[in-house]
Formats: sequence, C-alpha cells, structure tokens
Amino acid sequence: MDGILDAADLFQLPSLRNLCLWWLNNNFSSSNCLGTYVMALLRSHLDLAESAKLYALNHFREVCESEEFLQLSPEHLYVFLSSPYLACDNEGILMKVCDFSTYMHVSLSMERNVLMHVPIWICLII
Repeated sequence: MDGILDAADLFQLPSLRNLCLWWLNNNFSSSNCLGTYVMALLRSHLDLAESAKLYALNHFREVCESEEFLQLSPEHLYVFLSSPYLACDNEGILMKVCDFSTYMHVSLSMERNVLMHVPIWICLII
C-alpha cells in the first residue's frame, strides 16, 4: 500500500490518496502500526500517524514484541513511553522495554539522552 500511496501523492490524486489512507487506518495490527506511524509522520499524514500511535498505545503488550518495535528510534520510543495513554498492566514488559541493551544501533550518549526524558514512574518500576 505504501507504493500506491507514494504514487497518489506524487501524481496528486487525492481520491486515491484518501482511499489508501482509509485502508491503512482500518488495517492496523501489532506488526504494522509502528511502521505506519513512522511512515505517516515522514509523509505528513498526521491523522494517520495519530491513529497508528493510539493503536500502538492500546495494544502495547503485543506491539512491543513485534520486529518493528526493535527498529524504533529512541525518539519514537520516547513518544510511546512518555504517553499517559500507554496501556501496559505488566511491569515486566516496561522493564524489558527500558532495557536499551537490545538497541544495538543506539549509542550510549543517545541512550542517556532518552533515559533523561523517561517519566519518573517508569524509572521507579526499574
């Protein structure tokens, strides 16, 4: 669907673009919502990005086990961890998420920068 959305944006076909956005918005899963969120942000489809973000927050337990989750940038991870709407009833999941050793592509300085902004209630769990 990304390719079709790219073409619709490139050739300025609003009806096709809207159809693609509608389809993406109605077909979230724990394995695609993070990719959709990042893609929508990059393309300035802010309504789709917000819908994908809300889906990820509401299904956090499943989302954090997806392959896409391991590829999240620290900045995007911060967006989810700092949200008051994060639906996670298991402290072990949050501890696993806060274990930045799984993010091998992130430098130590970036880790410290992100950890400085993690809400205090998450740090208390650890």
